[in-house]
Amino acid sequence: MPLANHDGQPLSIGFVGAGQMGGAMIKGLVKAEACRAEHISVFDVRQDAVASLQATCPGLKSVADSSAVCSNAEMVVIAVEPKDAPMVCAELAKTPGSAQKVYVSLCAGVTLKSLAGWLQPPVGSKRSKSDGDLKMARVMPNTPCVVQEQAAGYICSAACSAADAAMVGSMLGALGSALKVHEESDLDAVTGVSGSGPAYVFQVTSTPLTLARSPSHSRDRLSHSTSRPPRAPTPLVLIGPMPILAVLARSL
Repeated sequence: MPLANHDGQPLSIGFVGAGQMGGAMIKGLVKAEACRAEHISVFDVRQDAVASLQATCPGLKSVADSSAVCSNAEMVVIAVEPKDAPMVCAELAKTPGSAQKVYVSLCAGVTLKSLAGWLQPPVGSKRSKSDGDLKMARVMPNTPCVVQEQAAGYICSAACSAADAAMVGSMLGALGSALKVHEESDLDAVTGVSGSGPAYVFQVTSTPLTLARSPSHSRDRLSHSTSRPPRAPTPLVLIGPMPILAVLARSL
Protein backbone atom coordinates (compact mmCIF):
# COMPACT_ATOMS: atom_id res chain seq x y z
CA MET A 1 0.00 0.00 0.00
CA PRO A 2 1.48 3.39 -0.99
CA LEU A 3 2.63 5.58 1.88
CA ALA A 4 0.64 8.77 2.41
CA ASN A 5 1.14 12.00 4.33
CA HIS A 6 -1.36 13.47 6.77
CA ASP A 7 -3.39 14.90 3.88
CA GLY A 8 -3.69 11.55 2.13
CA GLN A 9 -1.23 12.53 -0.61
CA PRO A 10 1.82 10.43 -1.58
CA LEU A 11 4.51 10.83 1.06
CA SER A 12 7.72 12.45 -0.13
CA ILE A 13 10.83 10.92 1.45
CA GLY A 14 14.38 12.21 1.31
CA PHE A 15 17.54 10.25 2.07
CA VAL A 16 20.84 11.78 3.10
CA GLY A 17 23.11 8.83 2.46
CA ALA A 18 22.82 6.14 -0.19
CA GLY A 19 25.15 3.59 1.34
CA GLN A 20 24.45 0.03 2.44
CA MET A 21 21.52 0.85 4.73
CA GLY A 22 20.09 3.89 2.97
CA GLY A 23 20.35 2.22 -0.42
CA ALA A 24 18.72 -0.97 0.86
CA MET A 25 15.78 1.00 2.26
CA ILE A 26 15.28 2.94 -0.96
CA LYS A 27 15.29 -0.23 -3.04
CA GLY A 28 12.98 -1.93 -0.55
CA LEU A 29 10.43 0.91 -0.58
CA VAL A 30 10.33 0.98 -4.36
CA LYS A 31 10.18 -2.81 -4.69
CA ALA A 32 7.35 -2.98 -2.15
CA GLU A 33 5.51 -0.25 -4.10
CA ALA A 34 5.25 1.69 -0.86
CA CYS A 35 6.77 4.75 -2.47
CA ARG A 36 7.33 5.54 -6.13
CA ALA A 37 10.90 6.40 -7.05
CA GLU A 38 9.75 9.85 -8.21
CA HIS A 39 8.69 10.64 -4.64
CA ILE A 40 12.15 9.85 -3.23
CA SER A 41 15.06 12.29 -3.31
CA VAL A 42 18.59 11.33 -2.32
CA PHE A 43 21.97 12.92 -1.76
CA ASP A 44 25.28 11.20 -1.20
CA VAL A 45 28.79 12.54 -1.61
CA ARG A 46 29.51 9.40 -3.64
CA GLN A 47 27.74 10.07 -6.89
CA ASP A 48 28.42 6.53 -8.11
CA ALA A 49 26.27 5.18 -5.26
CA VAL A 50 23.37 7.42 -6.31
CA ALA A 51 23.83 6.52 -9.96
CA SER A 52 23.70 2.83 -9.10
CA LEU A 53 20.42 3.35 -7.23
CA GLN A 54 18.96 5.32 -10.12
CA ALA A 55 19.74 2.43 -12.45
CA THR A 56 17.82 0.10 -10.12
CA CYS A 57 15.04 2.60 -9.32
CA PRO A 58 14.32 4.69 -12.44
CA GLY A 59 12.83 8.06 -11.53
CA LEU A 60 14.77 8.42 -8.27
CA LYS A 61 15.68 12.09 -7.78
CA SER A 62 19.33 12.97 -7.18
CA VAL A 63 19.75 16.35 -5.49
CA ALA A 64 22.73 18.59 -4.89
CA ASP A 65 23.09 18.48 -1.10
CA SER A 66 21.48 17.67 2.24
CA SER A 67 19.58 20.96 2.27
CA ALA A 68 17.95 20.08 -1.06
CA VAL A 69 16.86 16.74 0.40
CA CYS A 70 15.19 18.60 3.26
CA SER A 71 13.47 21.05 0.90
CA ASN A 72 12.09 18.24 -1.27
CA ALA A 73 10.81 15.89 1.43
CA GLU A 74 8.30 15.68 4.25
CA MET A 75 10.21 12.83 5.90
CA VAL A 76 14.01 13.07 5.99
CA VAL A 77 15.99 9.88 6.56
CA ILE A 78 19.49 10.46 7.94
CA ALA A 79 21.46 7.44 6.73
CA VAL A 80 25.07 8.43 7.30
CA GLU A 81 27.91 7.27 9.51
CA PRO A 82 27.47 8.47 13.11
CA LYS A 83 30.62 10.61 12.84
CA ASP A 84 29.05 12.53 9.94
CA ALA A 85 25.68 13.08 11.61
CA PRO A 86 26.49 16.42 13.36
CA MET A 87 27.60 18.05 10.11
CA VAL A 88 24.61 16.69 8.16
CA CYS A 89 22.13 17.78 10.82
CA ALA A 90 23.63 21.27 10.96
CA GLU A 91 23.08 21.62 7.21
CA LEU A 92 19.51 20.32 7.49
CA ALA A 93 18.79 22.76 10.33
CA LYS A 94 19.69 25.74 8.14
CA THR A 95 17.06 24.79 5.55
CA PRO A 96 13.86 26.90 5.57
CA GLY A 97 10.99 24.82 6.94
CA SER A 98 13.33 22.28 8.54
CA ALA A 99 11.56 22.44 11.91
CA GLN A 100 8.37 21.02 10.38
CA LYS A 101 9.99 17.89 8.94
CA VAL A 102 9.86 14.39 10.40
CA TYR A 103 13.42 13.15 10.82
CA VAL A 104 14.26 9.45 10.82
CA SER A 105 17.77 8.60 11.97
CA LEU A 106 19.47 5.34 11.05
CA CYS A 107 22.72 6.40 12.76
CA ALA A 108 23.76 3.65 15.14
CA GLY A 109 24.23 4.80 18.71
CA VAL A 110 23.09 8.39 18.10
CA THR A 111 20.47 9.35 20.68
CA LEU A 112 17.39 11.50 20.19
CA LYS A 113 18.92 14.08 22.53
CA SER A 114 22.02 14.35 20.34
CA LEU A 115 19.91 14.64 17.19
CA ALA A 116 17.78 17.37 18.76
CA GLY A 117 20.86 19.39 19.61
CA TRP A 118 22.37 19.05 16.15
CA LEU A 119 19.09 19.83 14.38
CA GLN A 120 18.59 23.14 16.17
CA PRO A 121 18.28 26.10 13.77
CA PRO A 122 21.04 28.73 14.01
CA VAL A 123 21.03 30.94 17.12
CA GLY A 124 18.75 33.92 16.64
CA SER A 125 16.75 32.25 13.89
CA LYS A 126 13.03 32.99 13.89
CA ARG A 127 12.55 29.27 13.34
CA SER A 128 14.20 28.38 16.64
CA LYS A 129 12.42 25.60 18.55
CA SER A 130 13.09 23.80 21.78
CA ASP A 131 14.55 20.29 21.67
CA GLY A 132 11.17 18.83 22.60
CA ASP A 133 9.47 20.37 19.57
CA LEU A 134 11.42 18.48 16.92
CA LYS A 135 9.72 15.49 15.31
CA MET A 136 12.27 12.71 15.24
CA ALA A 137 12.48 8.95 15.19
CA ARG A 138 15.52 6.85 15.99
CA VAL A 139 15.55 3.56 14.10
CA MET A 140 17.59 0.38 14.18
CA PRO A 141 16.86 -1.27 10.82
CA ASN A 142 18.65 -4.13 9.10
CA THR A 143 19.61 -4.92 5.52
CA PRO A 144 16.90 -7.57 4.81
CA CYS A 145 14.63 -4.54 4.27
CA VAL A 146 15.69 -4.77 0.62
CA VAL A 147 13.53 -7.92 0.32
CA GLN A 148 10.81 -6.77 2.76
CA GLU A 149 12.17 -8.98 5.57
CA GLN A 150 13.40 -6.24 7.88
CA ALA A 151 13.16 -6.59 11.65
CA ALA A 152 13.43 -3.01 12.92
CA GLY A 153 13.02 -1.26 16.23
CA TYR A 154 12.21 2.42 16.60
CA ILE A 155 11.25 5.13 19.05
CA CYS A 156 9.75 8.55 18.36
CA SER A 157 10.37 11.86 20.13
CA ALA A 158 7.69 13.39 22.33
CA ALA A 159 6.87 15.96 19.63
CA CYS A 160 5.69 13.26 17.20
CA SER A 161 1.92 13.07 17.10
CA ALA A 162 0.14 9.73 16.84
CA ALA A 163 -0.16 10.41 13.12
CA ASP A 164 3.59 11.13 12.82
CA ALA A 165 4.48 7.93 14.67
CA ALA A 166 2.04 5.95 12.52
CA MET A 167 3.65 7.40 9.37
CA VAL A 168 7.10 6.30 10.55
CA GLY A 169 5.73 2.89 11.52
CA SER A 170 4.06 2.48 8.12
CA MET A 171 7.27 3.36 6.29
CA LEU A 172 9.26 0.81 8.28
CA GLY A 173 6.45 -1.75 8.15
CA ALA A 174 6.50 -1.63 4.36
CA LEU A 175 10.01 -3.10 4.61
CA GLY A 176 9.14 -5.97 6.95
CA SER A 177 8.34 -5.81 10.66
CA ALA A 178 8.79 -2.78 12.91
CA LEU A 179 8.60 -2.76 16.70
CA LYS A 180 7.98 0.54 18.48
CA VAL A 181 9.86 0.43 21.77
CA HIS A 182 8.94 2.44 24.87
CA GLU A 183 12.43 3.20 26.14
CA GLU A 184 15.31 4.38 23.96
CA SER A 185 17.66 2.03 25.79
CA ASP A 186 15.63 -0.89 24.40
CA LEU A 187 17.17 -0.16 21.00
CA ASP A 188 20.46 -1.54 22.31
CA ALA A 189 18.92 -5.02 22.38
CA VAL A 190 17.46 -4.51 18.91
CA THR A 191 20.91 -3.51 17.66
CA GLY A 192 22.45 -6.69 19.03
CA VAL A 193 19.79 -9.05 17.72
CA SER A 194 18.28 -7.57 14.55
CA GLY A 195 21.16 -5.33 13.56
CA SER A 196 23.83 -8.02 13.81
CA GLY A 197 21.64 -11.08 13.22
CA PRO A 198 21.81 -11.15 9.41
CA ALA A 199 25.62 -11.20 9.53
CA TYR A 200 25.56 -14.40 11.59
CA VAL A 201 23.20 -16.05 9.11
CA PHE A 202 25.41 -15.00 6.18
CA GLN A 203 28.39 -16.50 7.98
CA VAL A 204 26.55 -19.75 8.73
CA THR A 205 25.50 -19.99 5.07
CA SER A 206 28.82 -19.05 3.50
CA THR A 207 31.05 -21.30 5.60
CA PRO A 208 29.55 -24.65 4.44
CA LEU A 209 29.53 -23.30 0.88
CA THR A 210 33.26 -22.63 1.10
CA LEU A 211 34.03 -25.98 2.69
CA ALA A 212 31.85 -27.99 0.31
CA ARG A 213 33.29 -26.68 -2.93
CA SER A 214 34.68 -29.37 -5.13
CA PRO A 215 35.24 -29.85 -8.89
CA SER A 216 32.21 -32.18 -9.04
CA HIS A 217 29.72 -29.66 -7.66
CA SER A 218 28.54 -26.50 -9.35
CA ARG A 219 28.19 -23.29 -7.33
CA ASP A 220 24.41 -23.25 -8.02
CA ARG A 221 23.95 -26.73 -6.55
CA LEU A 222 26.03 -25.89 -3.50
CA SER A 223 24.20 -22.58 -2.98
CA HIS A 224 20.87 -24.39 -3.04
CA SER A 225 22.02 -26.95 -0.47
CA THR A 226 23.60 -24.43 1.91
CA SER A 227 20.83 -21.82 1.71
CA ARG A 228 18.08 -24.21 2.79
CA PRO A 229 19.25 -25.02 6.36
CA PRO A 230 19.06 -21.39 7.63
CA ARG A 231 15.57 -21.01 6.13
CA ALA A 232 14.08 -24.34 7.15
CA PRO A 233 13.93 -23.78 10.95
CA THR A 234 12.23 -20.38 10.61
CA PRO A 235 8.62 -21.68 10.63
CA LEU A 236 9.44 -23.66 13.80
CA VAL A 237 10.80 -20.54 15.46
CA LEU A 238 7.65 -18.60 14.57
CA ILE A 239 5.16 -21.20 15.81
CA GLY A 240 6.94 -22.85 18.72
CA PRO A 241 7.04 -21.73 22.35
CA MET A 242 10.53 -21.48 23.81
CA PRO A 243 10.52 -24.91 25.61
CA ILE A 244 9.83 -26.62 22.28
CA LEU A 245 12.60 -24.67 20.62
CA ALA A 246 15.00 -25.71 23.36
CA VAL A 247 14.15 -29.38 22.80
CA LEU A 248 14.61 -29.00 19.05
CA ALA A 249 17.95 -27.28 19.51
CA ARG A 250 19.22 -30.08 21.81
CA SER A 251 18.12 -32.70 19.33
CA LEU A 252 20.32 -31.36 16.54
